[in-house]
Amino acid sequence: MSSSTPAGEPGKDVFLTYQPGSGRPFRLGATDAYDACTVLPLSAVREVGIELDPKYDVRQDFMERDAPGDPSQARMLLEGLSNCTWPGVRDQAVILQIFQPPFSHDRDRTSRLEFLERNGAKEESVRGMRVYTNHGGNNDPRSWQVSMFADGYWGLLLLKTTQQSYRGGSPQDVVSKLVDGIVANLQGGPTGPASFGYAPGPYEKFPEPCMLLTRDDFRQLYGVDDVGRVFRGRTAGEQPVTEDKKLLARYVSLTCSRKAMGKTFADDNAPGLEIEFQVAQDVEQAARLEFLECDPSSVGAKQFGPPLAIPTRIGDGSVCMPNRGRPNRRLVFRVGRTMVFMHNWLYADAADLNALAAKLTPLAQTIAGRLKG
Repeated sequence: MSSSTPAGEPGKDVFLTYQPGSGRPFRLGATDAYDACTVLPLSAVREVGIELDPKYDVRQDFMERDAPGDPSQARMLLEGLSNCTWPGVRDQAVILQIFQPPFSHDRDRTSRLEFLERNGAKEESVRGMRVYTNHGGNNDPRSWQVSMFADGYWGLLLLKTTQQSYRGGSPQDVVSKLVDGIVANLQGGPTGPASFGYAPGPYEKFPEPCMLLTRDDFRQLYGVDDVGRVFRGRTAGEQPVTEDKKLLARYVSLTCSRKAMGKTFADDNAPGLEIEFQVAQDVEQAARLEFLECDPSSVGAKQFGPPLAIPTRIGDGSVCMPNRGRPNRRLVFRVGRTMVFMHNWLYADAADLNALAAKLTPLAQTIAGRLKG
Protein backbone atom coordinates (compact mmCIF):
# COMPACT_ATOMS: atom_id res chain seq x y z
CA MET A 1 0.00 0.00 0.00
CA SER A 2 1.04 3.58 -0.51
CA SER A 3 2.75 5.59 2.19
CA SER A 4 1.11 8.64 3.72
CA THR A 5 0.67 11.79 1.68
CA PRO A 6 2.79 14.69 2.91
CA ALA A 7 1.01 17.85 4.02
CA GLY A 8 1.11 20.80 1.69
CA GLU A 9 0.85 18.95 -1.65
CA PRO A 10 0.13 20.07 -4.28
CA GLY A 11 -0.16 23.67 -3.04
CA LYS A 12 -1.45 26.05 -0.43
CA ASP A 13 -5.11 25.60 -1.39
CA VAL A 14 -5.17 21.88 -0.58
CA PHE A 15 -4.07 20.92 2.92
CA LEU A 16 -5.80 17.58 3.36
CA THR A 17 -3.59 14.92 4.90
CA TYR A 18 -4.12 11.23 4.29
CA GLN A 19 -2.90 7.94 5.71
CA PRO A 20 -3.84 4.63 4.05
CA GLY A 21 -5.38 1.95 6.23
CA SER A 22 -3.41 -0.94 7.68
CA GLY A 23 -3.80 -3.81 10.07
CA ARG A 24 -6.80 -6.06 10.60
CA PRO A 25 -9.86 -5.20 8.49
CA PHE A 26 -13.25 -4.78 10.09
CA ARG A 27 -15.87 -7.40 9.30
CA LEU A 28 -19.48 -7.21 8.17
CA GLY A 29 -20.95 -10.57 9.07
CA ALA A 30 -18.35 -13.08 7.89
CA THR A 31 -16.78 -10.69 5.34
CA ASP A 32 -13.47 -8.89 5.78
CA ALA A 33 -14.28 -5.45 4.37
CA TYR A 34 -12.03 -3.58 1.97
CA ASP A 35 -11.52 0.15 2.38
CA ALA A 36 -11.83 1.85 -1.01
CA CYS A 37 -9.73 4.88 0.01
CA THR A 38 -6.88 2.51 0.85
CA VAL A 39 -7.24 0.42 -2.30
CA LEU A 40 -7.19 3.66 -4.33
CA PRO A 41 -4.80 5.90 -2.38
CA LEU A 42 -4.48 9.64 -2.89
CA SER A 43 -0.86 9.22 -3.94
CA ALA A 44 -1.94 7.11 -6.94
CA VAL A 45 -4.41 9.77 -8.07
CA ARG A 46 -1.78 12.49 -7.84
CA GLU A 47 0.93 10.40 -9.48
CA VAL A 48 -1.08 10.17 -12.71
CA GLY A 49 -1.60 13.94 -12.69
CA ILE A 50 -5.05 14.53 -11.16
CA GLU A 51 -4.95 17.08 -8.34
CA LEU A 52 -7.66 17.59 -5.74
CA ASP A 53 -10.14 20.44 -5.97
CA PRO A 54 -10.08 22.13 -2.55
CA LYS A 55 -13.75 23.14 -2.69
CA TYR A 56 -15.21 19.63 -2.88
CA ASP A 57 -15.52 16.74 -0.45
CA VAL A 58 -13.28 13.73 -0.32
CA ARG A 59 -15.90 11.09 0.50
CA GLN A 60 -15.51 7.69 2.15
CA ASP A 61 -17.99 4.93 3.06
CA PHE A 62 -16.32 2.30 5.21
CA MET A 63 -16.71 -0.18 8.05
CA GLU A 64 -15.92 1.53 11.34
CA ARG A 65 -16.02 -1.66 13.42
CA ASP A 66 -17.05 -5.31 13.24
CA ALA A 67 -20.81 -5.60 12.81
CA PRO A 68 -23.41 -8.28 12.07
CA GLY A 69 -24.77 -8.67 8.55
CA ASP A 70 -27.00 -11.13 6.75
CA PRO A 71 -27.22 -11.76 2.97
CA SER A 72 -31.02 -11.43 3.18
CA GLN A 73 -30.49 -7.74 4.03
CA ALA A 74 -28.34 -6.97 0.96
CA ARG A 75 -29.03 -3.77 -0.95
CA MET A 76 -29.19 -3.27 -4.70
CA LEU A 77 -28.73 -0.15 -6.86
CA LEU A 78 -24.96 -0.14 -7.20
CA GLU A 79 -23.53 1.18 -3.97
CA GLY A 80 -20.43 -0.51 -2.67
CA LEU A 81 -19.83 -1.68 0.86
CA SER A 82 -16.94 0.78 0.66
CA ASN A 83 -16.75 3.78 -1.65
CA CYS A 84 -14.13 6.49 -2.11
CA THR A 85 -14.41 9.75 -4.05
CA TRP A 86 -11.41 11.93 -4.91
CA PRO A 87 -12.72 15.20 -6.49
CA GLY A 88 -10.33 16.56 -9.08
CA VAL A 89 -9.71 20.03 -10.48
CA ARG A 90 -11.10 20.93 -13.91
CA ASP A 91 -14.36 19.01 -13.32
CA GLN A 92 -12.58 15.69 -12.89
CA ALA A 93 -13.46 12.94 -10.44
CA VAL A 94 -12.07 9.55 -9.44
CA ILE A 95 -14.48 7.18 -7.66
CA LEU A 96 -13.93 3.60 -6.54
CA GLN A 97 -16.74 1.35 -5.33
CA ILE A 98 -16.09 -2.10 -3.86
CA PHE A 99 -19.02 -4.52 -3.71
CA GLN A 100 -18.98 -7.28 -1.10
CA PRO A 101 -21.62 -9.44 0.56
CA PRO A 102 -23.63 -9.29 2.73
CA PHE A 103 -24.04 -5.56 1.98
CA SER A 104 -23.99 -5.83 -1.80
CA HIS A 105 -26.60 -7.88 -3.66
CA ASP A 106 -25.56 -10.68 -6.03
CA ARG A 107 -28.01 -9.31 -8.55
CA ASP A 108 -25.92 -6.15 -8.96
CA ARG A 109 -22.94 -8.25 -10.03
CA THR A 110 -25.07 -10.26 -12.47
CA SER A 111 -26.73 -7.13 -13.86
CA ARG A 112 -23.38 -5.46 -14.39
CA LEU A 113 -22.00 -8.42 -16.33
CA GLU A 114 -25.17 -8.53 -18.44
CA PHE A 115 -24.86 -4.80 -19.16
CA LEU A 116 -21.24 -5.18 -20.23
CA GLU A 117 -22.10 -8.09 -22.52
CA ARG A 118 -24.98 -6.16 -24.14
CA ASN A 119 -22.67 -3.22 -24.82
CA GLY A 120 -19.90 -5.32 -26.29
CA ALA A 121 -17.30 -4.62 -23.62
CA LYS A 122 -14.31 -6.90 -24.05
CA GLU A 123 -12.88 -8.89 -21.19
CA GLU A 124 -9.23 -8.22 -20.34
CA SER A 125 -6.95 -9.69 -17.70
CA VAL A 126 -5.11 -7.42 -15.29
CA ARG A 127 -2.88 -9.38 -12.92
CA GLY A 128 -5.23 -12.32 -13.50
CA MET A 129 -8.41 -10.39 -12.64
CA ARG A 130 -11.28 -10.06 -15.14
CA VAL A 131 -11.57 -6.40 -16.20
CA TYR A 132 -13.98 -4.63 -18.56
CA THR A 133 -13.73 -0.99 -19.70
CA ASN A 134 -16.53 1.06 -21.21
CA HIS A 135 -17.48 4.72 -21.54
CA GLY A 136 -20.43 6.16 -19.61
CA GLY A 137 -22.52 9.28 -20.15
CA ASN A 138 -23.92 8.34 -23.59
CA ASN A 139 -20.54 6.93 -24.56
CA ASP A 140 -18.70 10.12 -23.60
CA PRO A 141 -14.99 9.42 -24.24
CA ARG A 142 -14.10 11.46 -21.13
CA SER A 143 -16.22 9.22 -18.89
CA TRP A 144 -14.61 5.90 -17.98
CA GLN A 145 -16.14 2.90 -16.22
CA VAL A 146 -13.88 0.00 -15.33
CA SER A 147 -15.46 -3.12 -13.84
CA MET A 148 -13.16 -5.58 -12.03
CA PHE A 149 -14.40 -9.04 -11.01
CA ALA A 150 -12.95 -11.56 -8.58
CA ASP A 151 -14.42 -14.42 -6.57
CA GLY A 152 -16.46 -13.03 -3.68
CA TYR A 153 -16.27 -9.33 -4.63
CA TRP A 154 -16.07 -6.89 -7.49
CA GLY A 155 -15.08 -3.27 -8.01
CA LEU A 156 -16.12 -0.35 -10.18
CA LEU A 157 -13.83 2.56 -11.03
CA LEU A 158 -15.60 5.68 -12.30
CA LEU A 159 -13.30 8.30 -13.78
CA LYS A 160 -13.85 11.55 -15.62
CA THR A 161 -10.89 12.93 -17.55
CA THR A 162 -11.04 16.44 -19.02
CA GLN A 163 -7.42 16.87 -20.14
CA GLN A 164 -5.73 15.70 -23.32
CA SER A 165 -2.57 14.67 -21.50
CA TYR A 166 -1.43 14.01 -17.94
CA ARG A 167 1.71 13.44 -15.99
CA GLY A 168 0.85 9.75 -16.33
CA GLY A 169 0.39 9.98 -20.12
CA SER A 170 -2.84 9.92 -22.14
CA PRO A 171 -6.26 9.49 -20.51
CA GLN A 172 -6.08 5.79 -21.42
CA ASP A 173 -2.67 5.56 -19.75
CA VAL A 174 -4.12 7.18 -16.62
CA VAL A 175 -6.94 4.62 -16.50
CA SER A 176 -4.56 1.70 -17.04
CA LYS A 177 -2.18 2.82 -14.29
CA LEU A 178 -4.97 3.38 -11.79
CA VAL A 179 -6.56 0.01 -12.56
CA ASP A 180 -3.26 -1.83 -12.25
CA GLY A 181 -2.67 -0.31 -8.81
CA ILE A 182 -6.24 -0.98 -7.69
CA VAL A 183 -6.05 -4.65 -8.72
CA ALA A 184 -2.70 -5.07 -6.98
CA ASN A 185 -4.09 -3.60 -3.76
CA LEU A 186 -7.26 -5.70 -3.98
CA GLN A 187 -5.16 -8.81 -4.34
CA GLY A 188 -3.14 -7.71 -1.32
CA GLY A 189 -6.28 -8.19 0.77
CA PRO A 190 -8.47 -5.99 2.98
CA THR A 191 -7.07 -3.68 5.66
CA GLY A 192 -8.38 -1.25 8.22
CA PRO A 193 -9.76 2.07 6.93
CA ALA A 194 -7.76 5.09 5.77
CA SER A 195 -7.62 8.19 7.95
CA PHE A 196 -7.68 11.88 7.12
CA GLY A 197 -6.77 15.19 8.70
CA TYR A 198 -5.52 18.67 7.93
CA ALA A 199 -2.00 20.05 7.74
CA PRO A 200 -0.69 22.38 10.46
CA GLY A 201 -2.82 25.50 10.54
CA PRO A 202 -6.22 26.69 11.77
CA TYR A 203 -7.97 23.34 11.19
CA GLU A 204 -5.30 20.86 12.21
CA LYS A 205 -6.71 20.02 15.65
CA PHE A 206 -10.40 19.83 14.78
CA PRO A 207 -11.74 16.43 15.86
CA GLU A 208 -12.58 13.59 13.50
CA PRO A 209 -16.32 14.12 12.68
CA CYS A 210 -17.35 10.56 13.51
CA MET A 211 -15.81 11.02 16.95
CA LEU A 212 -18.18 13.95 17.48
CA LEU A 213 -21.15 11.84 16.33
CA THR A 214 -20.53 8.47 17.94
CA ARG A 215 -22.19 5.09 17.81
CA ASP A 216 -23.40 5.58 21.39
CA ASP A 217 -24.87 8.98 20.46
CA PHE A 218 -26.84 7.37 17.66
CA ARG A 219 -28.10 4.55 19.86
CA GLN A 220 -29.18 6.95 22.59
CA LEU A 221 -31.03 9.17 20.10
CA TYR A 222 -32.89 6.47 18.18
CA GLY A 223 -32.89 3.48 20.53
CA VAL A 224 -31.21 1.25 17.93
CA ASP A 225 -27.63 0.62 16.87
CA ASP A 226 -26.13 1.87 13.62
CA VAL A 227 -25.02 -0.69 11.03
CA GLY A 228 -21.29 -0.24 11.63
CA ARG A 229 -20.79 1.25 8.17
CA VAL A 230 -20.41 5.02 8.24
CA PHE A 231 -19.93 7.83 5.78
CA ARG A 232 -17.52 10.67 6.33
CA GLY A 233 -16.40 13.51 4.13
CA ARG A 234 -14.21 16.58 4.32
CA THR A 235 -13.28 19.30 1.89
CA ALA A 236 -9.71 19.14 0.68
CA GLY A 237 -9.33 22.86 1.37
CA GLU A 238 -11.34 25.94 2.24
CA GLN A 239 -14.74 26.98 0.92
CA PRO A 240 -15.12 30.72 0.24
CA VAL A 241 -18.45 32.38 1.02
CA THR A 242 -19.22 35.60 -0.85
CA GLU A 243 -22.12 38.02 -1.05
CA ASP A 244 -22.26 40.75 -3.68
CA LYS A 245 -18.71 39.76 -4.65
CA LYS A 246 -17.52 40.45 -1.09
CA LEU A 247 -15.73 37.67 0.78
CA LEU A 248 -17.59 36.95 4.02
CA ALA A 249 -15.86 33.84 5.30
CA ARG A 250 -13.70 30.84 4.58
CA TYR A 251 -14.32 27.45 6.13
CA VAL A 252 -13.69 23.73 5.84
CA SER A 253 -16.55 21.27 5.93
CA LEU A 254 -16.47 17.88 7.69
CA THR A 255 -19.38 15.42 7.69
CA CYS A 256 -20.34 12.18 9.41
CA SER A 257 -23.42 10.05 8.69
CA ARG A 258 -24.77 7.04 10.57
CA LYS A 259 -27.72 4.84 9.68
CA ALA A 260 -29.68 2.05 11.36
CA MET A 261 -30.63 -1.26 9.79
CA GLY A 262 -34.13 -1.56 8.38
CA LYS A 263 -35.48 -4.53 6.48
CA THR A 264 -32.38 -4.18 4.29
CA PHE A 265 -29.29 -1.98 4.25
CA ALA A 266 -31.15 0.23 1.75
CA ASP A 267 -34.30 0.76 3.85
CA ASP A 268 -34.98 4.51 3.81
CA ASN A 269 -37.48 4.11 6.65
CA ALA A 270 -34.70 3.24 9.08
CA PRO A 271 -33.35 6.08 11.25
CA GLY A 272 -30.35 8.00 9.96
CA LEU A 273 -28.46 11.13 10.97
CA GLU A 274 -25.93 13.29 9.17
CA ILE A 275 -23.99 16.07 10.89
CA GLU A 276 -21.93 18.64 9.02
CA PHE A 277 -19.36 20.84 10.74
CA GLN A 278 -18.39 24.07 8.98
CA VAL A 279 -15.23 25.29 10.68
CA ALA A 280 -14.37 28.92 9.93
CA GLN A 281 -11.02 30.60 10.36
CA ASP A 282 -12.27 32.55 13.37
CA VAL A 283 -15.38 33.33 15.42
CA GLU A 284 -16.17 36.50 13.47
CA GLN A 285 -16.39 34.60 10.19
CA ALA A 286 -18.49 31.87 11.82
CA ALA A 287 -20.91 34.53 13.07
CA ARG A 288 -21.38 35.65 9.46
CA LEU A 289 -22.21 32.07 8.50
CA GLU A 290 -24.67 31.96 11.39
CA PHE A 291 -26.37 35.12 10.08
CA LEU A 292 -26.80 33.54 6.64
CA GLU A 293 -28.55 30.53 8.16
CA CYS A 294 -30.56 31.90 11.08
CA ASP A 295 -31.32 35.57 10.44
CA PRO A 296 -34.75 36.24 8.84
CA SER A 297 -33.24 39.10 6.81
CA SER A 298 -30.60 36.90 5.14
CA VAL A 299 -30.53 36.13 1.42
CA GLY A 300 -31.59 32.53 2.00
CA ALA A 301 -34.55 33.57 4.13
CA LYS A 302 -35.69 36.01 1.47
CA GLN A 303 -35.48 33.29 -1.17
CA PHE A 304 -37.05 30.34 0.67
CA GLY A 305 -38.79 31.87 3.66
CA PRO A 306 -37.72 32.64 7.24
CA PRO A 307 -35.95 30.08 9.41
CA LEU A 308 -37.74 28.55 12.36
CA ALA A 309 -36.17 30.06 15.48
CA ILE A 310 -35.52 27.55 18.26
CA PRO A 311 -35.52 29.19 21.73
CA THR A 312 -33.38 26.49 23.41
CA ARG A 313 -29.84 27.55 24.23
CA ILE A 314 -27.23 25.50 22.34
CA GLY A 315 -23.69 26.74 21.87
CA ASP A 316 -22.86 30.42 21.44
CA GLY A 317 -25.42 31.95 19.10
CA SER A 318 -28.78 31.57 17.44
CA VAL A 319 -30.39 28.17 17.04
CA CYS A 320 -32.67 27.64 14.06
CA MET A 321 -34.02 25.34 11.38
CA PRO A 322 -33.42 27.16 8.07
CA ASN A 323 -35.93 26.93 5.28
CA ARG A 324 -34.27 25.62 2.13
CA GLY A 325 -37.40 24.58 0.30
CA ARG A 326 -37.59 21.09 1.77
CA PRO A 327 -39.69 19.84 4.69
CA ASN A 328 -36.90 17.89 6.36
CA ARG A 329 -35.02 20.86 7.83
CA ARG A 330 -31.66 20.76 9.57
CA LEU A 331 -31.09 21.95 13.13
CA VAL A 332 -28.35 24.61 13.02
CA PHE A 333 -26.29 26.18 15.79
CA ARG A 334 -22.85 27.72 16.33
CA VAL A 335 -20.12 26.82 18.82
CA GLY A 336 -17.21 29.25 18.69
CA ARG A 337 -15.96 29.21 15.11
CA THR A 338 -17.88 26.06 14.16
CA MET A 339 -21.32 25.89 12.58
CA VAL A 340 -23.15 22.60 13.19
CA PHE A 341 -25.89 21.24 10.90
CA MET A 342 -27.90 18.21 12.10
CA HIS A 343 -29.94 16.44 9.42
CA ASN A 344 -32.40 13.78 10.58
CA TRP A 345 -33.17 11.58 7.55
CA LEU A 346 -36.72 10.47 8.40
CA TYR A 347 -39.23 12.70 6.62
CA ALA A 348 -41.95 11.47 8.96
CA ASP A 349 -40.24 13.40 11.79
CA ALA A 350 -40.51 16.64 9.79
CA ALA A 351 -44.28 16.88 10.32
CA ASP A 352 -43.63 18.73 13.59
CA LEU A 353 -40.40 20.74 13.37
CA ASN A 354 -40.50 21.89 16.98
CA ALA A 355 -40.81 18.29 18.14
CA LEU A 356 -37.94 17.33 15.83
CA ALA A 357 -35.79 20.12 17.28
CA ALA A 358 -36.62 18.94 20.80
CA LYS A 359 -35.64 15.38 19.81
CA LEU A 360 -32.26 16.50 18.48
CA THR A 361 -31.49 19.03 21.24
CA PRO A 362 -29.92 16.69 23.85
CA LEU A 363 -27.43 15.37 21.30
CA ALA A 364 -26.84 18.91 19.99
CA GLN A 365 -25.96 20.07 23.50
CA THR A 366 -23.64 17.10 23.96
CA ILE A 367 -21.83 17.92 20.71
CA ALA A 368 -21.61 21.60 21.68
CA GLY A 369 -19.95 20.56 24.94
CA ARG A 370 -17.43 18.43 23.06
CA LEU A 371 -16.58 21.29 20.73
CA LYS A 372 -16.03 23.63 23.64
CA GLY A 373 -13.60 21.01 24.96
